[in-house]
Amino acid sequence: MHPTVAQTTIGAAIASAVVTIASACGPASNSTQSPVHLLPVTSTELPPSSSQSIALVARDTVCVGERLEFQVRCVTRSGQVAGLFGRKGEGPGEFGQLSVARGPDGRVGVIDYALDRLTVFRPDGSLISEMSLPGDFLPAQLLADRIVGSVLDWSEDCERSDDHCVLSRYVPTELSLVTGQVLWTRKGLLDAAESDCLMLGEVAVSPSGGLVVRDCTRTLPAALAFFDDRDGTGTVVRSPAYVEEFPNERDLDAYVTGLARLGGGSGSLPSSVGEAWVERFRDKPKGWYRGPFKFDDHGRTYIATTRDRDVQSFIEVWAGPKYLRTLTVRDRLISYDLLGRTLVVLAERSPDADGLADLAIDWYDLPEWVPE
Repeated sequence: MHPTVAQTTIGAAIASAVVTIASACGPASNSTQSPVHLLPVTSTELPPSSSQSIALVARDTVCVGERLEFQVRCVTRSGQVAGLFGRKGEGPGEFGQLSVARGPDGRVGVIDYALDRLTVFRPDGSLISEMSLPGDFLPAQLLADRIVGSVLDWSEDCERSDDHCVLSRYVPTELSLVTGQVLWTRKGLLDAAESDCLMLGEVAVSPSGGLVVRDCTRTLPAALAFFDDRDGTGTVVRSPAYVEEFPNERDLDAYVTGLARLGGGSGSLPSSVGEAWVERFRDKPKGWYRGPFKFDDHGRTYIATTRDRDVQSFIEVWAGPKYLRTLTVRDRLISYDLLGRTLVVLAERSPDADGLADLAIDWYDLPEWVPE
């Protein structure tokens, strides 16, 4: 969070209309298992930045994408800087809108949504390769030799009139990183899962070749669709750990910051529009899952949720459509990644008296208790 954001016209207008909001919870979870509380084994403090993505490229090296700085920062488990590279631009090693992901052989992939480009680097910043992505392709998951995403297909008929209609037009697609050719694409996932709404722009491929995707049916909160085979049928399951929860103060602050950026930081978004959006956001239960989906060596699915994210954050663990347990990590989870039994969390600390919150990377060792 940056002081200049709170000083924008739109931010001030919205803030004046907002009262203190306490986290409101509904019925208690029907899960019979208590969360497993993890403690970090070490932490790496980060300089002030707008980091939003993190990639554990090796068991002792992690990279974060600093969005407003247009650069990638890679650090070791001991806190040493392994690489700091990138700047705003369109040339080699320059970025427009970046997100980092683990590449093959300890490398870091930078997905640039503004330039429709995937660039692969060594953690020290040495450029390995560049690949142009189709302009209509929305990247979501980088794998060893391919990239998974979706294409928005407006030719698809849709009887819905709301945002669910747009969501149903995304078609999961997989591209080869070697040839750039389409390796796989599939329509009809809604029918295959017997669902009214799936977040098809965020489909993840599991190590076994199945699919995991959030269900966004309004009458079924906190649901997931699992496909054992990406060409087969899906099973929709609701999380037994779900609790209805409304935005807390930090959620609201983040939302107001996002509106200020949407208005260009200069109040170009009418204050009446912003106030209406804040009211709607405040009075609506939070969506349960944050994503993205992560997988461990046994193919189990790890999914960050929106629960709390004030003093702690919650990550669910699933084995296919079977819910296993929830883990908690400290502070506000921004993003996360895992490799083997190592979990890294890009965390935002509690704000200080001036409303500023430091960022850090917390390193965790995952427990052995999760059943196979």
